[in-house]
Amino acid sequence: MNVTHENNDALIATLTVKVDEADYTPKVEQSLKNARKQAVIKGFRPGHAPASLINKMYRKSAIVDEVNKLVSGGISNYIFEEKINILGEPLPSEKQESIDWDAQKDFEFLFDIALAPEFETKLSKRDKAPYYIIKVDDKMRDSYIESISGRHGSYQPAEKADDDSLLNATLTELNADESPKEDGHTVEDGLVSIALVADEAEKAKFIGAKVGDVMVLDVIKAFPNETDRAALLSTDKENLANFEPLFQATVTEVKHYVKAEVNQELFDKIYGEAVVTSLEEFHSKVDEDIKANLKGDSERKFYIDVRDKLFVSLVKLLLRLFLVAKHLNHLL
Repeated sequence: MNVTHENNDALIATLTVKVDEADYTPKVEQSLKNARKQAVIKGFRPGHAPASLINKMYRKSAIVDEVNKLVSGGISNYIFEEKINILGEPLPSEKQESIDWDAQKDFEFLFDIALAPEFETKLSKRDKAPYYIIKVDDKMRDSYIESISGRHGSYQPAEKADDDSLLNATLTELNADESPKEDGHTVEDGLVSIALVADEAEKAKFIGAKVGDVMVLDVIKAFPNETDRAALLSTDKENLANFEPLFQATVTEVKHYVKAEVNQELFDKIYGEAVVTSLEEFHSKVDEDIKANLKGDSERKFYIDVRDKLFVSLVKLLLRLFLVAKHLNHLL
């Protein structure tokens, strides 16, 4: 297959697509084989009609389909590879000769394409677009520091549990009557994140819990997600079906997440040892980080403003061209 184009004028070009018999024959033969496998023709077993009959019935339509696919793909690839900037879609040319699908072996197709006009519009020195540098205020800084403190916090021992606590507990499998199951499953140091407990009634059992407290936990209600439940029971998901839903939980440790204090330890952890040595320097560094993070917003805003100015300049240019053309037509 060969695709070429010729410019008729600055805005119109003609694409010529030549398809030879060798280009489409392999695809046509495969299409006919598939048609034979699926064909249900009276007098023959399904899929066993004579190839000659299938060829007679379907060859023309198969050629049309495969040639059209080649032409469509060839045009798209050619326009992309040649970097031709067109308006709309290629249209069959009025110069196209009729196709005899019964007799022709090789085909030639002509398509007209509209070329996108090239023009240039510029901003002059009088055109200005502001570049905004976002000012960091106290609220923005405090929010950023709060986020930093949260990311660098840690779990610390606590007297009693709340909604966000972590509990270490010994878990012992129970029977349905809450008696210990003989040879049941035991987890010595199970880790329970109260925030992940799905059932509110089960979660309430842990709120306010202290070391030494004992409660009965329905692990299926508390952790319906099998991955979470398997992690709690220190087993594989494949083994979960072997366990009873009820477990006795004996709390051995209560931990609460505490945000990092804003002090020298935090400064060193974020920026390196002794790089920042005061709260004022820390605030200055935070402000720099915020500005760097928001630089993309400033650049996007600048791009939009410049684009809008170019659009206005383009409209003015097109208006001038329209008025000039109208004046020339009037003179003619």
